[in-house]
Amino acid sequence: MSVVIVGAGAQGLALLDHLVSQGVEAVVLSRYRKEGCEVDCQAEVNHGFMHAGYAFGSMDTLSPPLLQDWPEELLQEIKRKDQKCWFVAPEKQATPLTTLWDSAKFPYRITPLPHQYANGAMEGMKALETEDFVYDKLKLLDLLGNKHSKRILYGDIDSIDSSSNTIHFQIHNGDYKSFTFSKLFLCAGTG
Repeated sequence: MSVVIVGAGAQGLALLDHLVSQGVEAVVLSRYRKEGCEVDCQAEVNHGFMHAGYAFGSMDTLSPPLLQDWPEELLQEIKRKDQKCWFVAPEKQATPLTTLWDSAKFPYRITPLPHQYANGAMEGMKALETEDFVYDKLKLLDLLGNKHSKRILYGDIDSIDSSSNTIHFQIHNGDYKSFTFSKLFLCAGTG
């Protein structure tokens, strides 16, 4: 095995997909598997949606959109249809963002706060409706997880031997497997 990726979330599966498309032999090791879903991870953070980078970039400059190199057909498949995202922030934070978005011609509009927030608890907040944060991570994980299901193993890492570049893994069915790798990517985290 040439590449071992730890973590079957969006980052791990996107990396797997990219490497496999380049002809690299790779496998993903993941601890979790969700019933009825090919993978389980921190994908449900932010209600299962990911952003393209506009709402959470630097307040001084927009870095290139996070998804700029992703295949357009994949982005269209995982994009929420006819829905926008609300970015609600204090005026002090929203104003520099709108200035930045204006300079980058990023589409947004200022909208009134929803009626359920009219109780005064969000006084001074500004609501911005954007086209960012509209990519469905769960759908992405299902697409890539199903596409590469034979390359994803579920279980627990027993040990990693850095002197021999070997990872020892106990599969959930009780079997043990060892993988020798040229590169190890850790794509697992707390979200």
